[in-house]
Formats: sequence, C-alpha cells, structure tokens
Amino acid sequence: MNITLNSGREILLTHLEQWRSYAGVLAGMPNRGMNGRIIEDARSRALRHGLEGAAPYLVPPRLMPVERKPASASYLKLTGMSAEQNAARDQQMHYEQLPAVVCVAVFNSGELAKPDSEPMSSLTLIWFQDDFALPVDAEVLAHIQSLNWEALATDWCW
Repeated sequence: MNITLNSGREILLTHLEQWRSYAGVLAGMPNRGMNGRIIEDARSRALRHGLEGAAPYLVPPRLMPVERKPASASYLKLTGMSAEQNAARDQQMHYEQLPAVVCVAVFNSGELAKPDSEPMSSLTLIWFQDDFALPVDAEVLAHIQSLNWEALATDWCW
C-alpha cells in the first residue's frame, strides 16, 4: 500500500500489526486510565518494529463517551454507596472508549530533505480504527497524509 502525503512524498507500508483494543481486558468499563495503558502498550509494541531509538507517532485517537445507566438499587445496596456517590465516582472515572482496533504500521520512503541524509527514511505509526485495516479509516488516512514526514521520520541506510 502506497500513500501520497500532502507534501507529494510517497510512503510505502512495509509492516502492519493489528489487534483488538480491549483484547485481554477481563472486566471493567473503558475509561481514561485504561485507555492510557492500552496506548502505552501499543507504543511499547511499536518500538519493536521501528528503527532503534526512533519514537513512534500516535495519530490522536477518536474517543467516544460511554454512557452509564443509573446504578440499580441492588448494586447501590451491595456497594454501600448512595446514587449521588455512585454518580460522582462515575464522573471521576472518565468513561470513554477507543475505536475497536489498534494498528501499528511502519512506512518507508526515500531520503529526507536534510544535508547528508541517508537514502531511506522510516516512520512507525500507531492509530485506532473501528475495523481491521485495510483500508485505513478515512479520518486517520487524512491525518497521515498531513504529517510532516521530514520532521517525524528517521533516515537510514542499508
């Protein structure tokens, strides 16, 4: 898969790894803390595929609020909380959901526009989308196309 960036540069997909965003989560509602751990796990996994020392780029994920139903009387009795306490706790949890699939991809291109640049450049990207790729989600693709490859990519030579 080739992508033409807004700058005119062509980048080539050379590696793609995907998995379900909440794979392995046994219990709990998606929230800001859980999502942060999922994103950090994706960063760790992405480091294994990119060039050594090159930081992966995270396309900011679209977060969707998770609506909670009011707690049942039996739940409130079980926890010993009032409805107001439960609602306040829910407010603090920041319930929100990432898109269903994590994508980690490595893209390659030609040399960077830097003095004495090597003949190749690479960038590892992380993004989230609703379904397994390919295709890449249109909103994510537009973000990728707008990237400043010269500032983000790392150059290298065989």
